Amino acid sequence: MDNTYTLNIERAILSSVLFDYEVMTTLTETLKPSDFYLPAHEVIFETMIKMFNENLPLDEDFLRKRIDPKVVSDNVLIEILTANPISNIMAYIQDIREGARLRYLTKLSTNIKKQALENEISSNEISDFIKKSIDDMDADIDNIEDFSGDDIMNTHFEKVPLFTTGIDCIDDEIDGIANGQLIYVTGLEETGKTHITYKIMENISQSRKTGIISLEFGKEKLKDRLSNMIKNNHQLNPSNIKASFNCHSITKLEKTIRKWANDGCKFVVVDSINLIENSLIKDRFERVLNIGTRLFKLVQQLNITMFVISTSTKEDNKNGNPSIYGGQLLNNYCDQKWHIFRDFETEGRMLWINKNKQNFRYPKIELDFSKEGHIYKKGEFYRTRKEPEITEYKMDETVNVDIPDIDY
Repeated sequence: MDNTYTLNIERAILSSVLFDYEVMTTLTETLKPSDFYLPAHEVIFETMIKMFNENLPLDEDFLRKRIDPKVVSDNVLIEILTANPISNIMAYIQDIREGARLRYLTKLSTNIKKQALENEISSNEISDFIKKSIDDMDADIDNIEDFSGDDIMNTHFEKVPLFTTGIDCIDDEIDGIANGQLIYVTGLEETGKTHITYKIMENISQSRKTGIISLEFGKEKLKDRLSNMIKNNHQLNPSNIKASFNCHSITKLEKTIRKWANDGCKFVVVDSINLIENSLIKDRFERVLNIGTRLFKLVQQLNITMFVISTSTKEDNKNGNPSIYGGQLLNNYCDQKWHIFRDFETEGRMLWINKNKQNFRYPKIELDFSKEGHIYKKGEFYRTRKEPEITEYKMDETVNVDIPDIDY
């Protein structure tokens, strides 16, 4: 029996992709098409990767359209479609990778014999050949980045100026927000973290495309909020706001934000990280950390600004140490942390902004919320900032705001 491959495992892996779209994220990070023993399986997985990168559904119909039946017979597809999908996919991935390594080493031993007997090269040359071959096996050469200093110096980077939040009492204290920043807004329930974050998004929508991944607000609730904000003379432009309400999986969230970024959206709110799922990680702490680090990488890759809302713990209010509930280590994977405290007796609120990894803290900002939704510094009247003119919305008693739902 050949222990370098198991076709049933290869079929189970490919079948799992068709039943659970999220599996593909893990596979693209851990497997290469050449890791599959059967050439037809290699072609199928390579096709799946291309479809995944093009945001296409990974199902039987789309797969058949992309695969040449002369290369992959219908019998092979049927065997995959009828195979049982698996849950503990990492164990099977390791099995496939182990088989691929054994086949590579077997082929290498043949090449060593050929080099020694036929080419009559020295033992030192053979040793160098073996070392290089082992390095090639242990490293994914296709994914290695290798830039020279000249390459970096000659790279053009888009210059994007700092932008303001549109909330005077906050803008008076901070030195602006830039693209490529991940900012966590934390606080206990009903402290105002959602209102502040949404208000910033609405202000920015006057002149820029913005997006909201709303996992706590439904479409109707978000429509009511935008309508009320317009009625109370808040400056926002609904046509510049994209929204999605079903991105509970981290994979779908990533794909949605990538699509928005390609469409020119550079500011995104995620509400909230506590409701994002990754079905491949069962432990809550590991799951939150994995999701947080993926959001951090996404922000860097797309050069966008992302505000992420997170419910914090009661200990944060006691010790004054803002953190992200379920993932203390996430404090290391952000540019700023905004923590909101609320005194439920006096209704006073305080915003505390920290720059991460710089031990720099902005002054604490005491806030008041008006019943119309305006935010101003405690003890001061709300001051209207002069903003670029936007389309004027005339309203009767109700306002219809169309919030599209992105679904893939």
